[in-house]
Amino acid sequence: MSKESWIGAAKVLAINPGAVVKCPECGEGNLVVVDAGAGAAHVERHMHCPKCGAYNALFKRTDGV
Repeated sequence: MSKESWIGAAKVLAINPGAVVKCPECGEGNLVVVDAGAGAAHVERHMHCPKCGAYNALFKRTDGV
């Protein structure tokens, strides 16, 4: 699948980590999101598909700047 598909998924999940987003790789599983702290002003949002095992992550500011 294309990098743009993961970018689209990340944009949705950056705003709403609870959104139901289909896996950009297989199109069948729903991405599971796990947030990990990354300092005072950032979070790492890990996204993976339980169906096919695809994985990606994003690094997001949380301080509103």
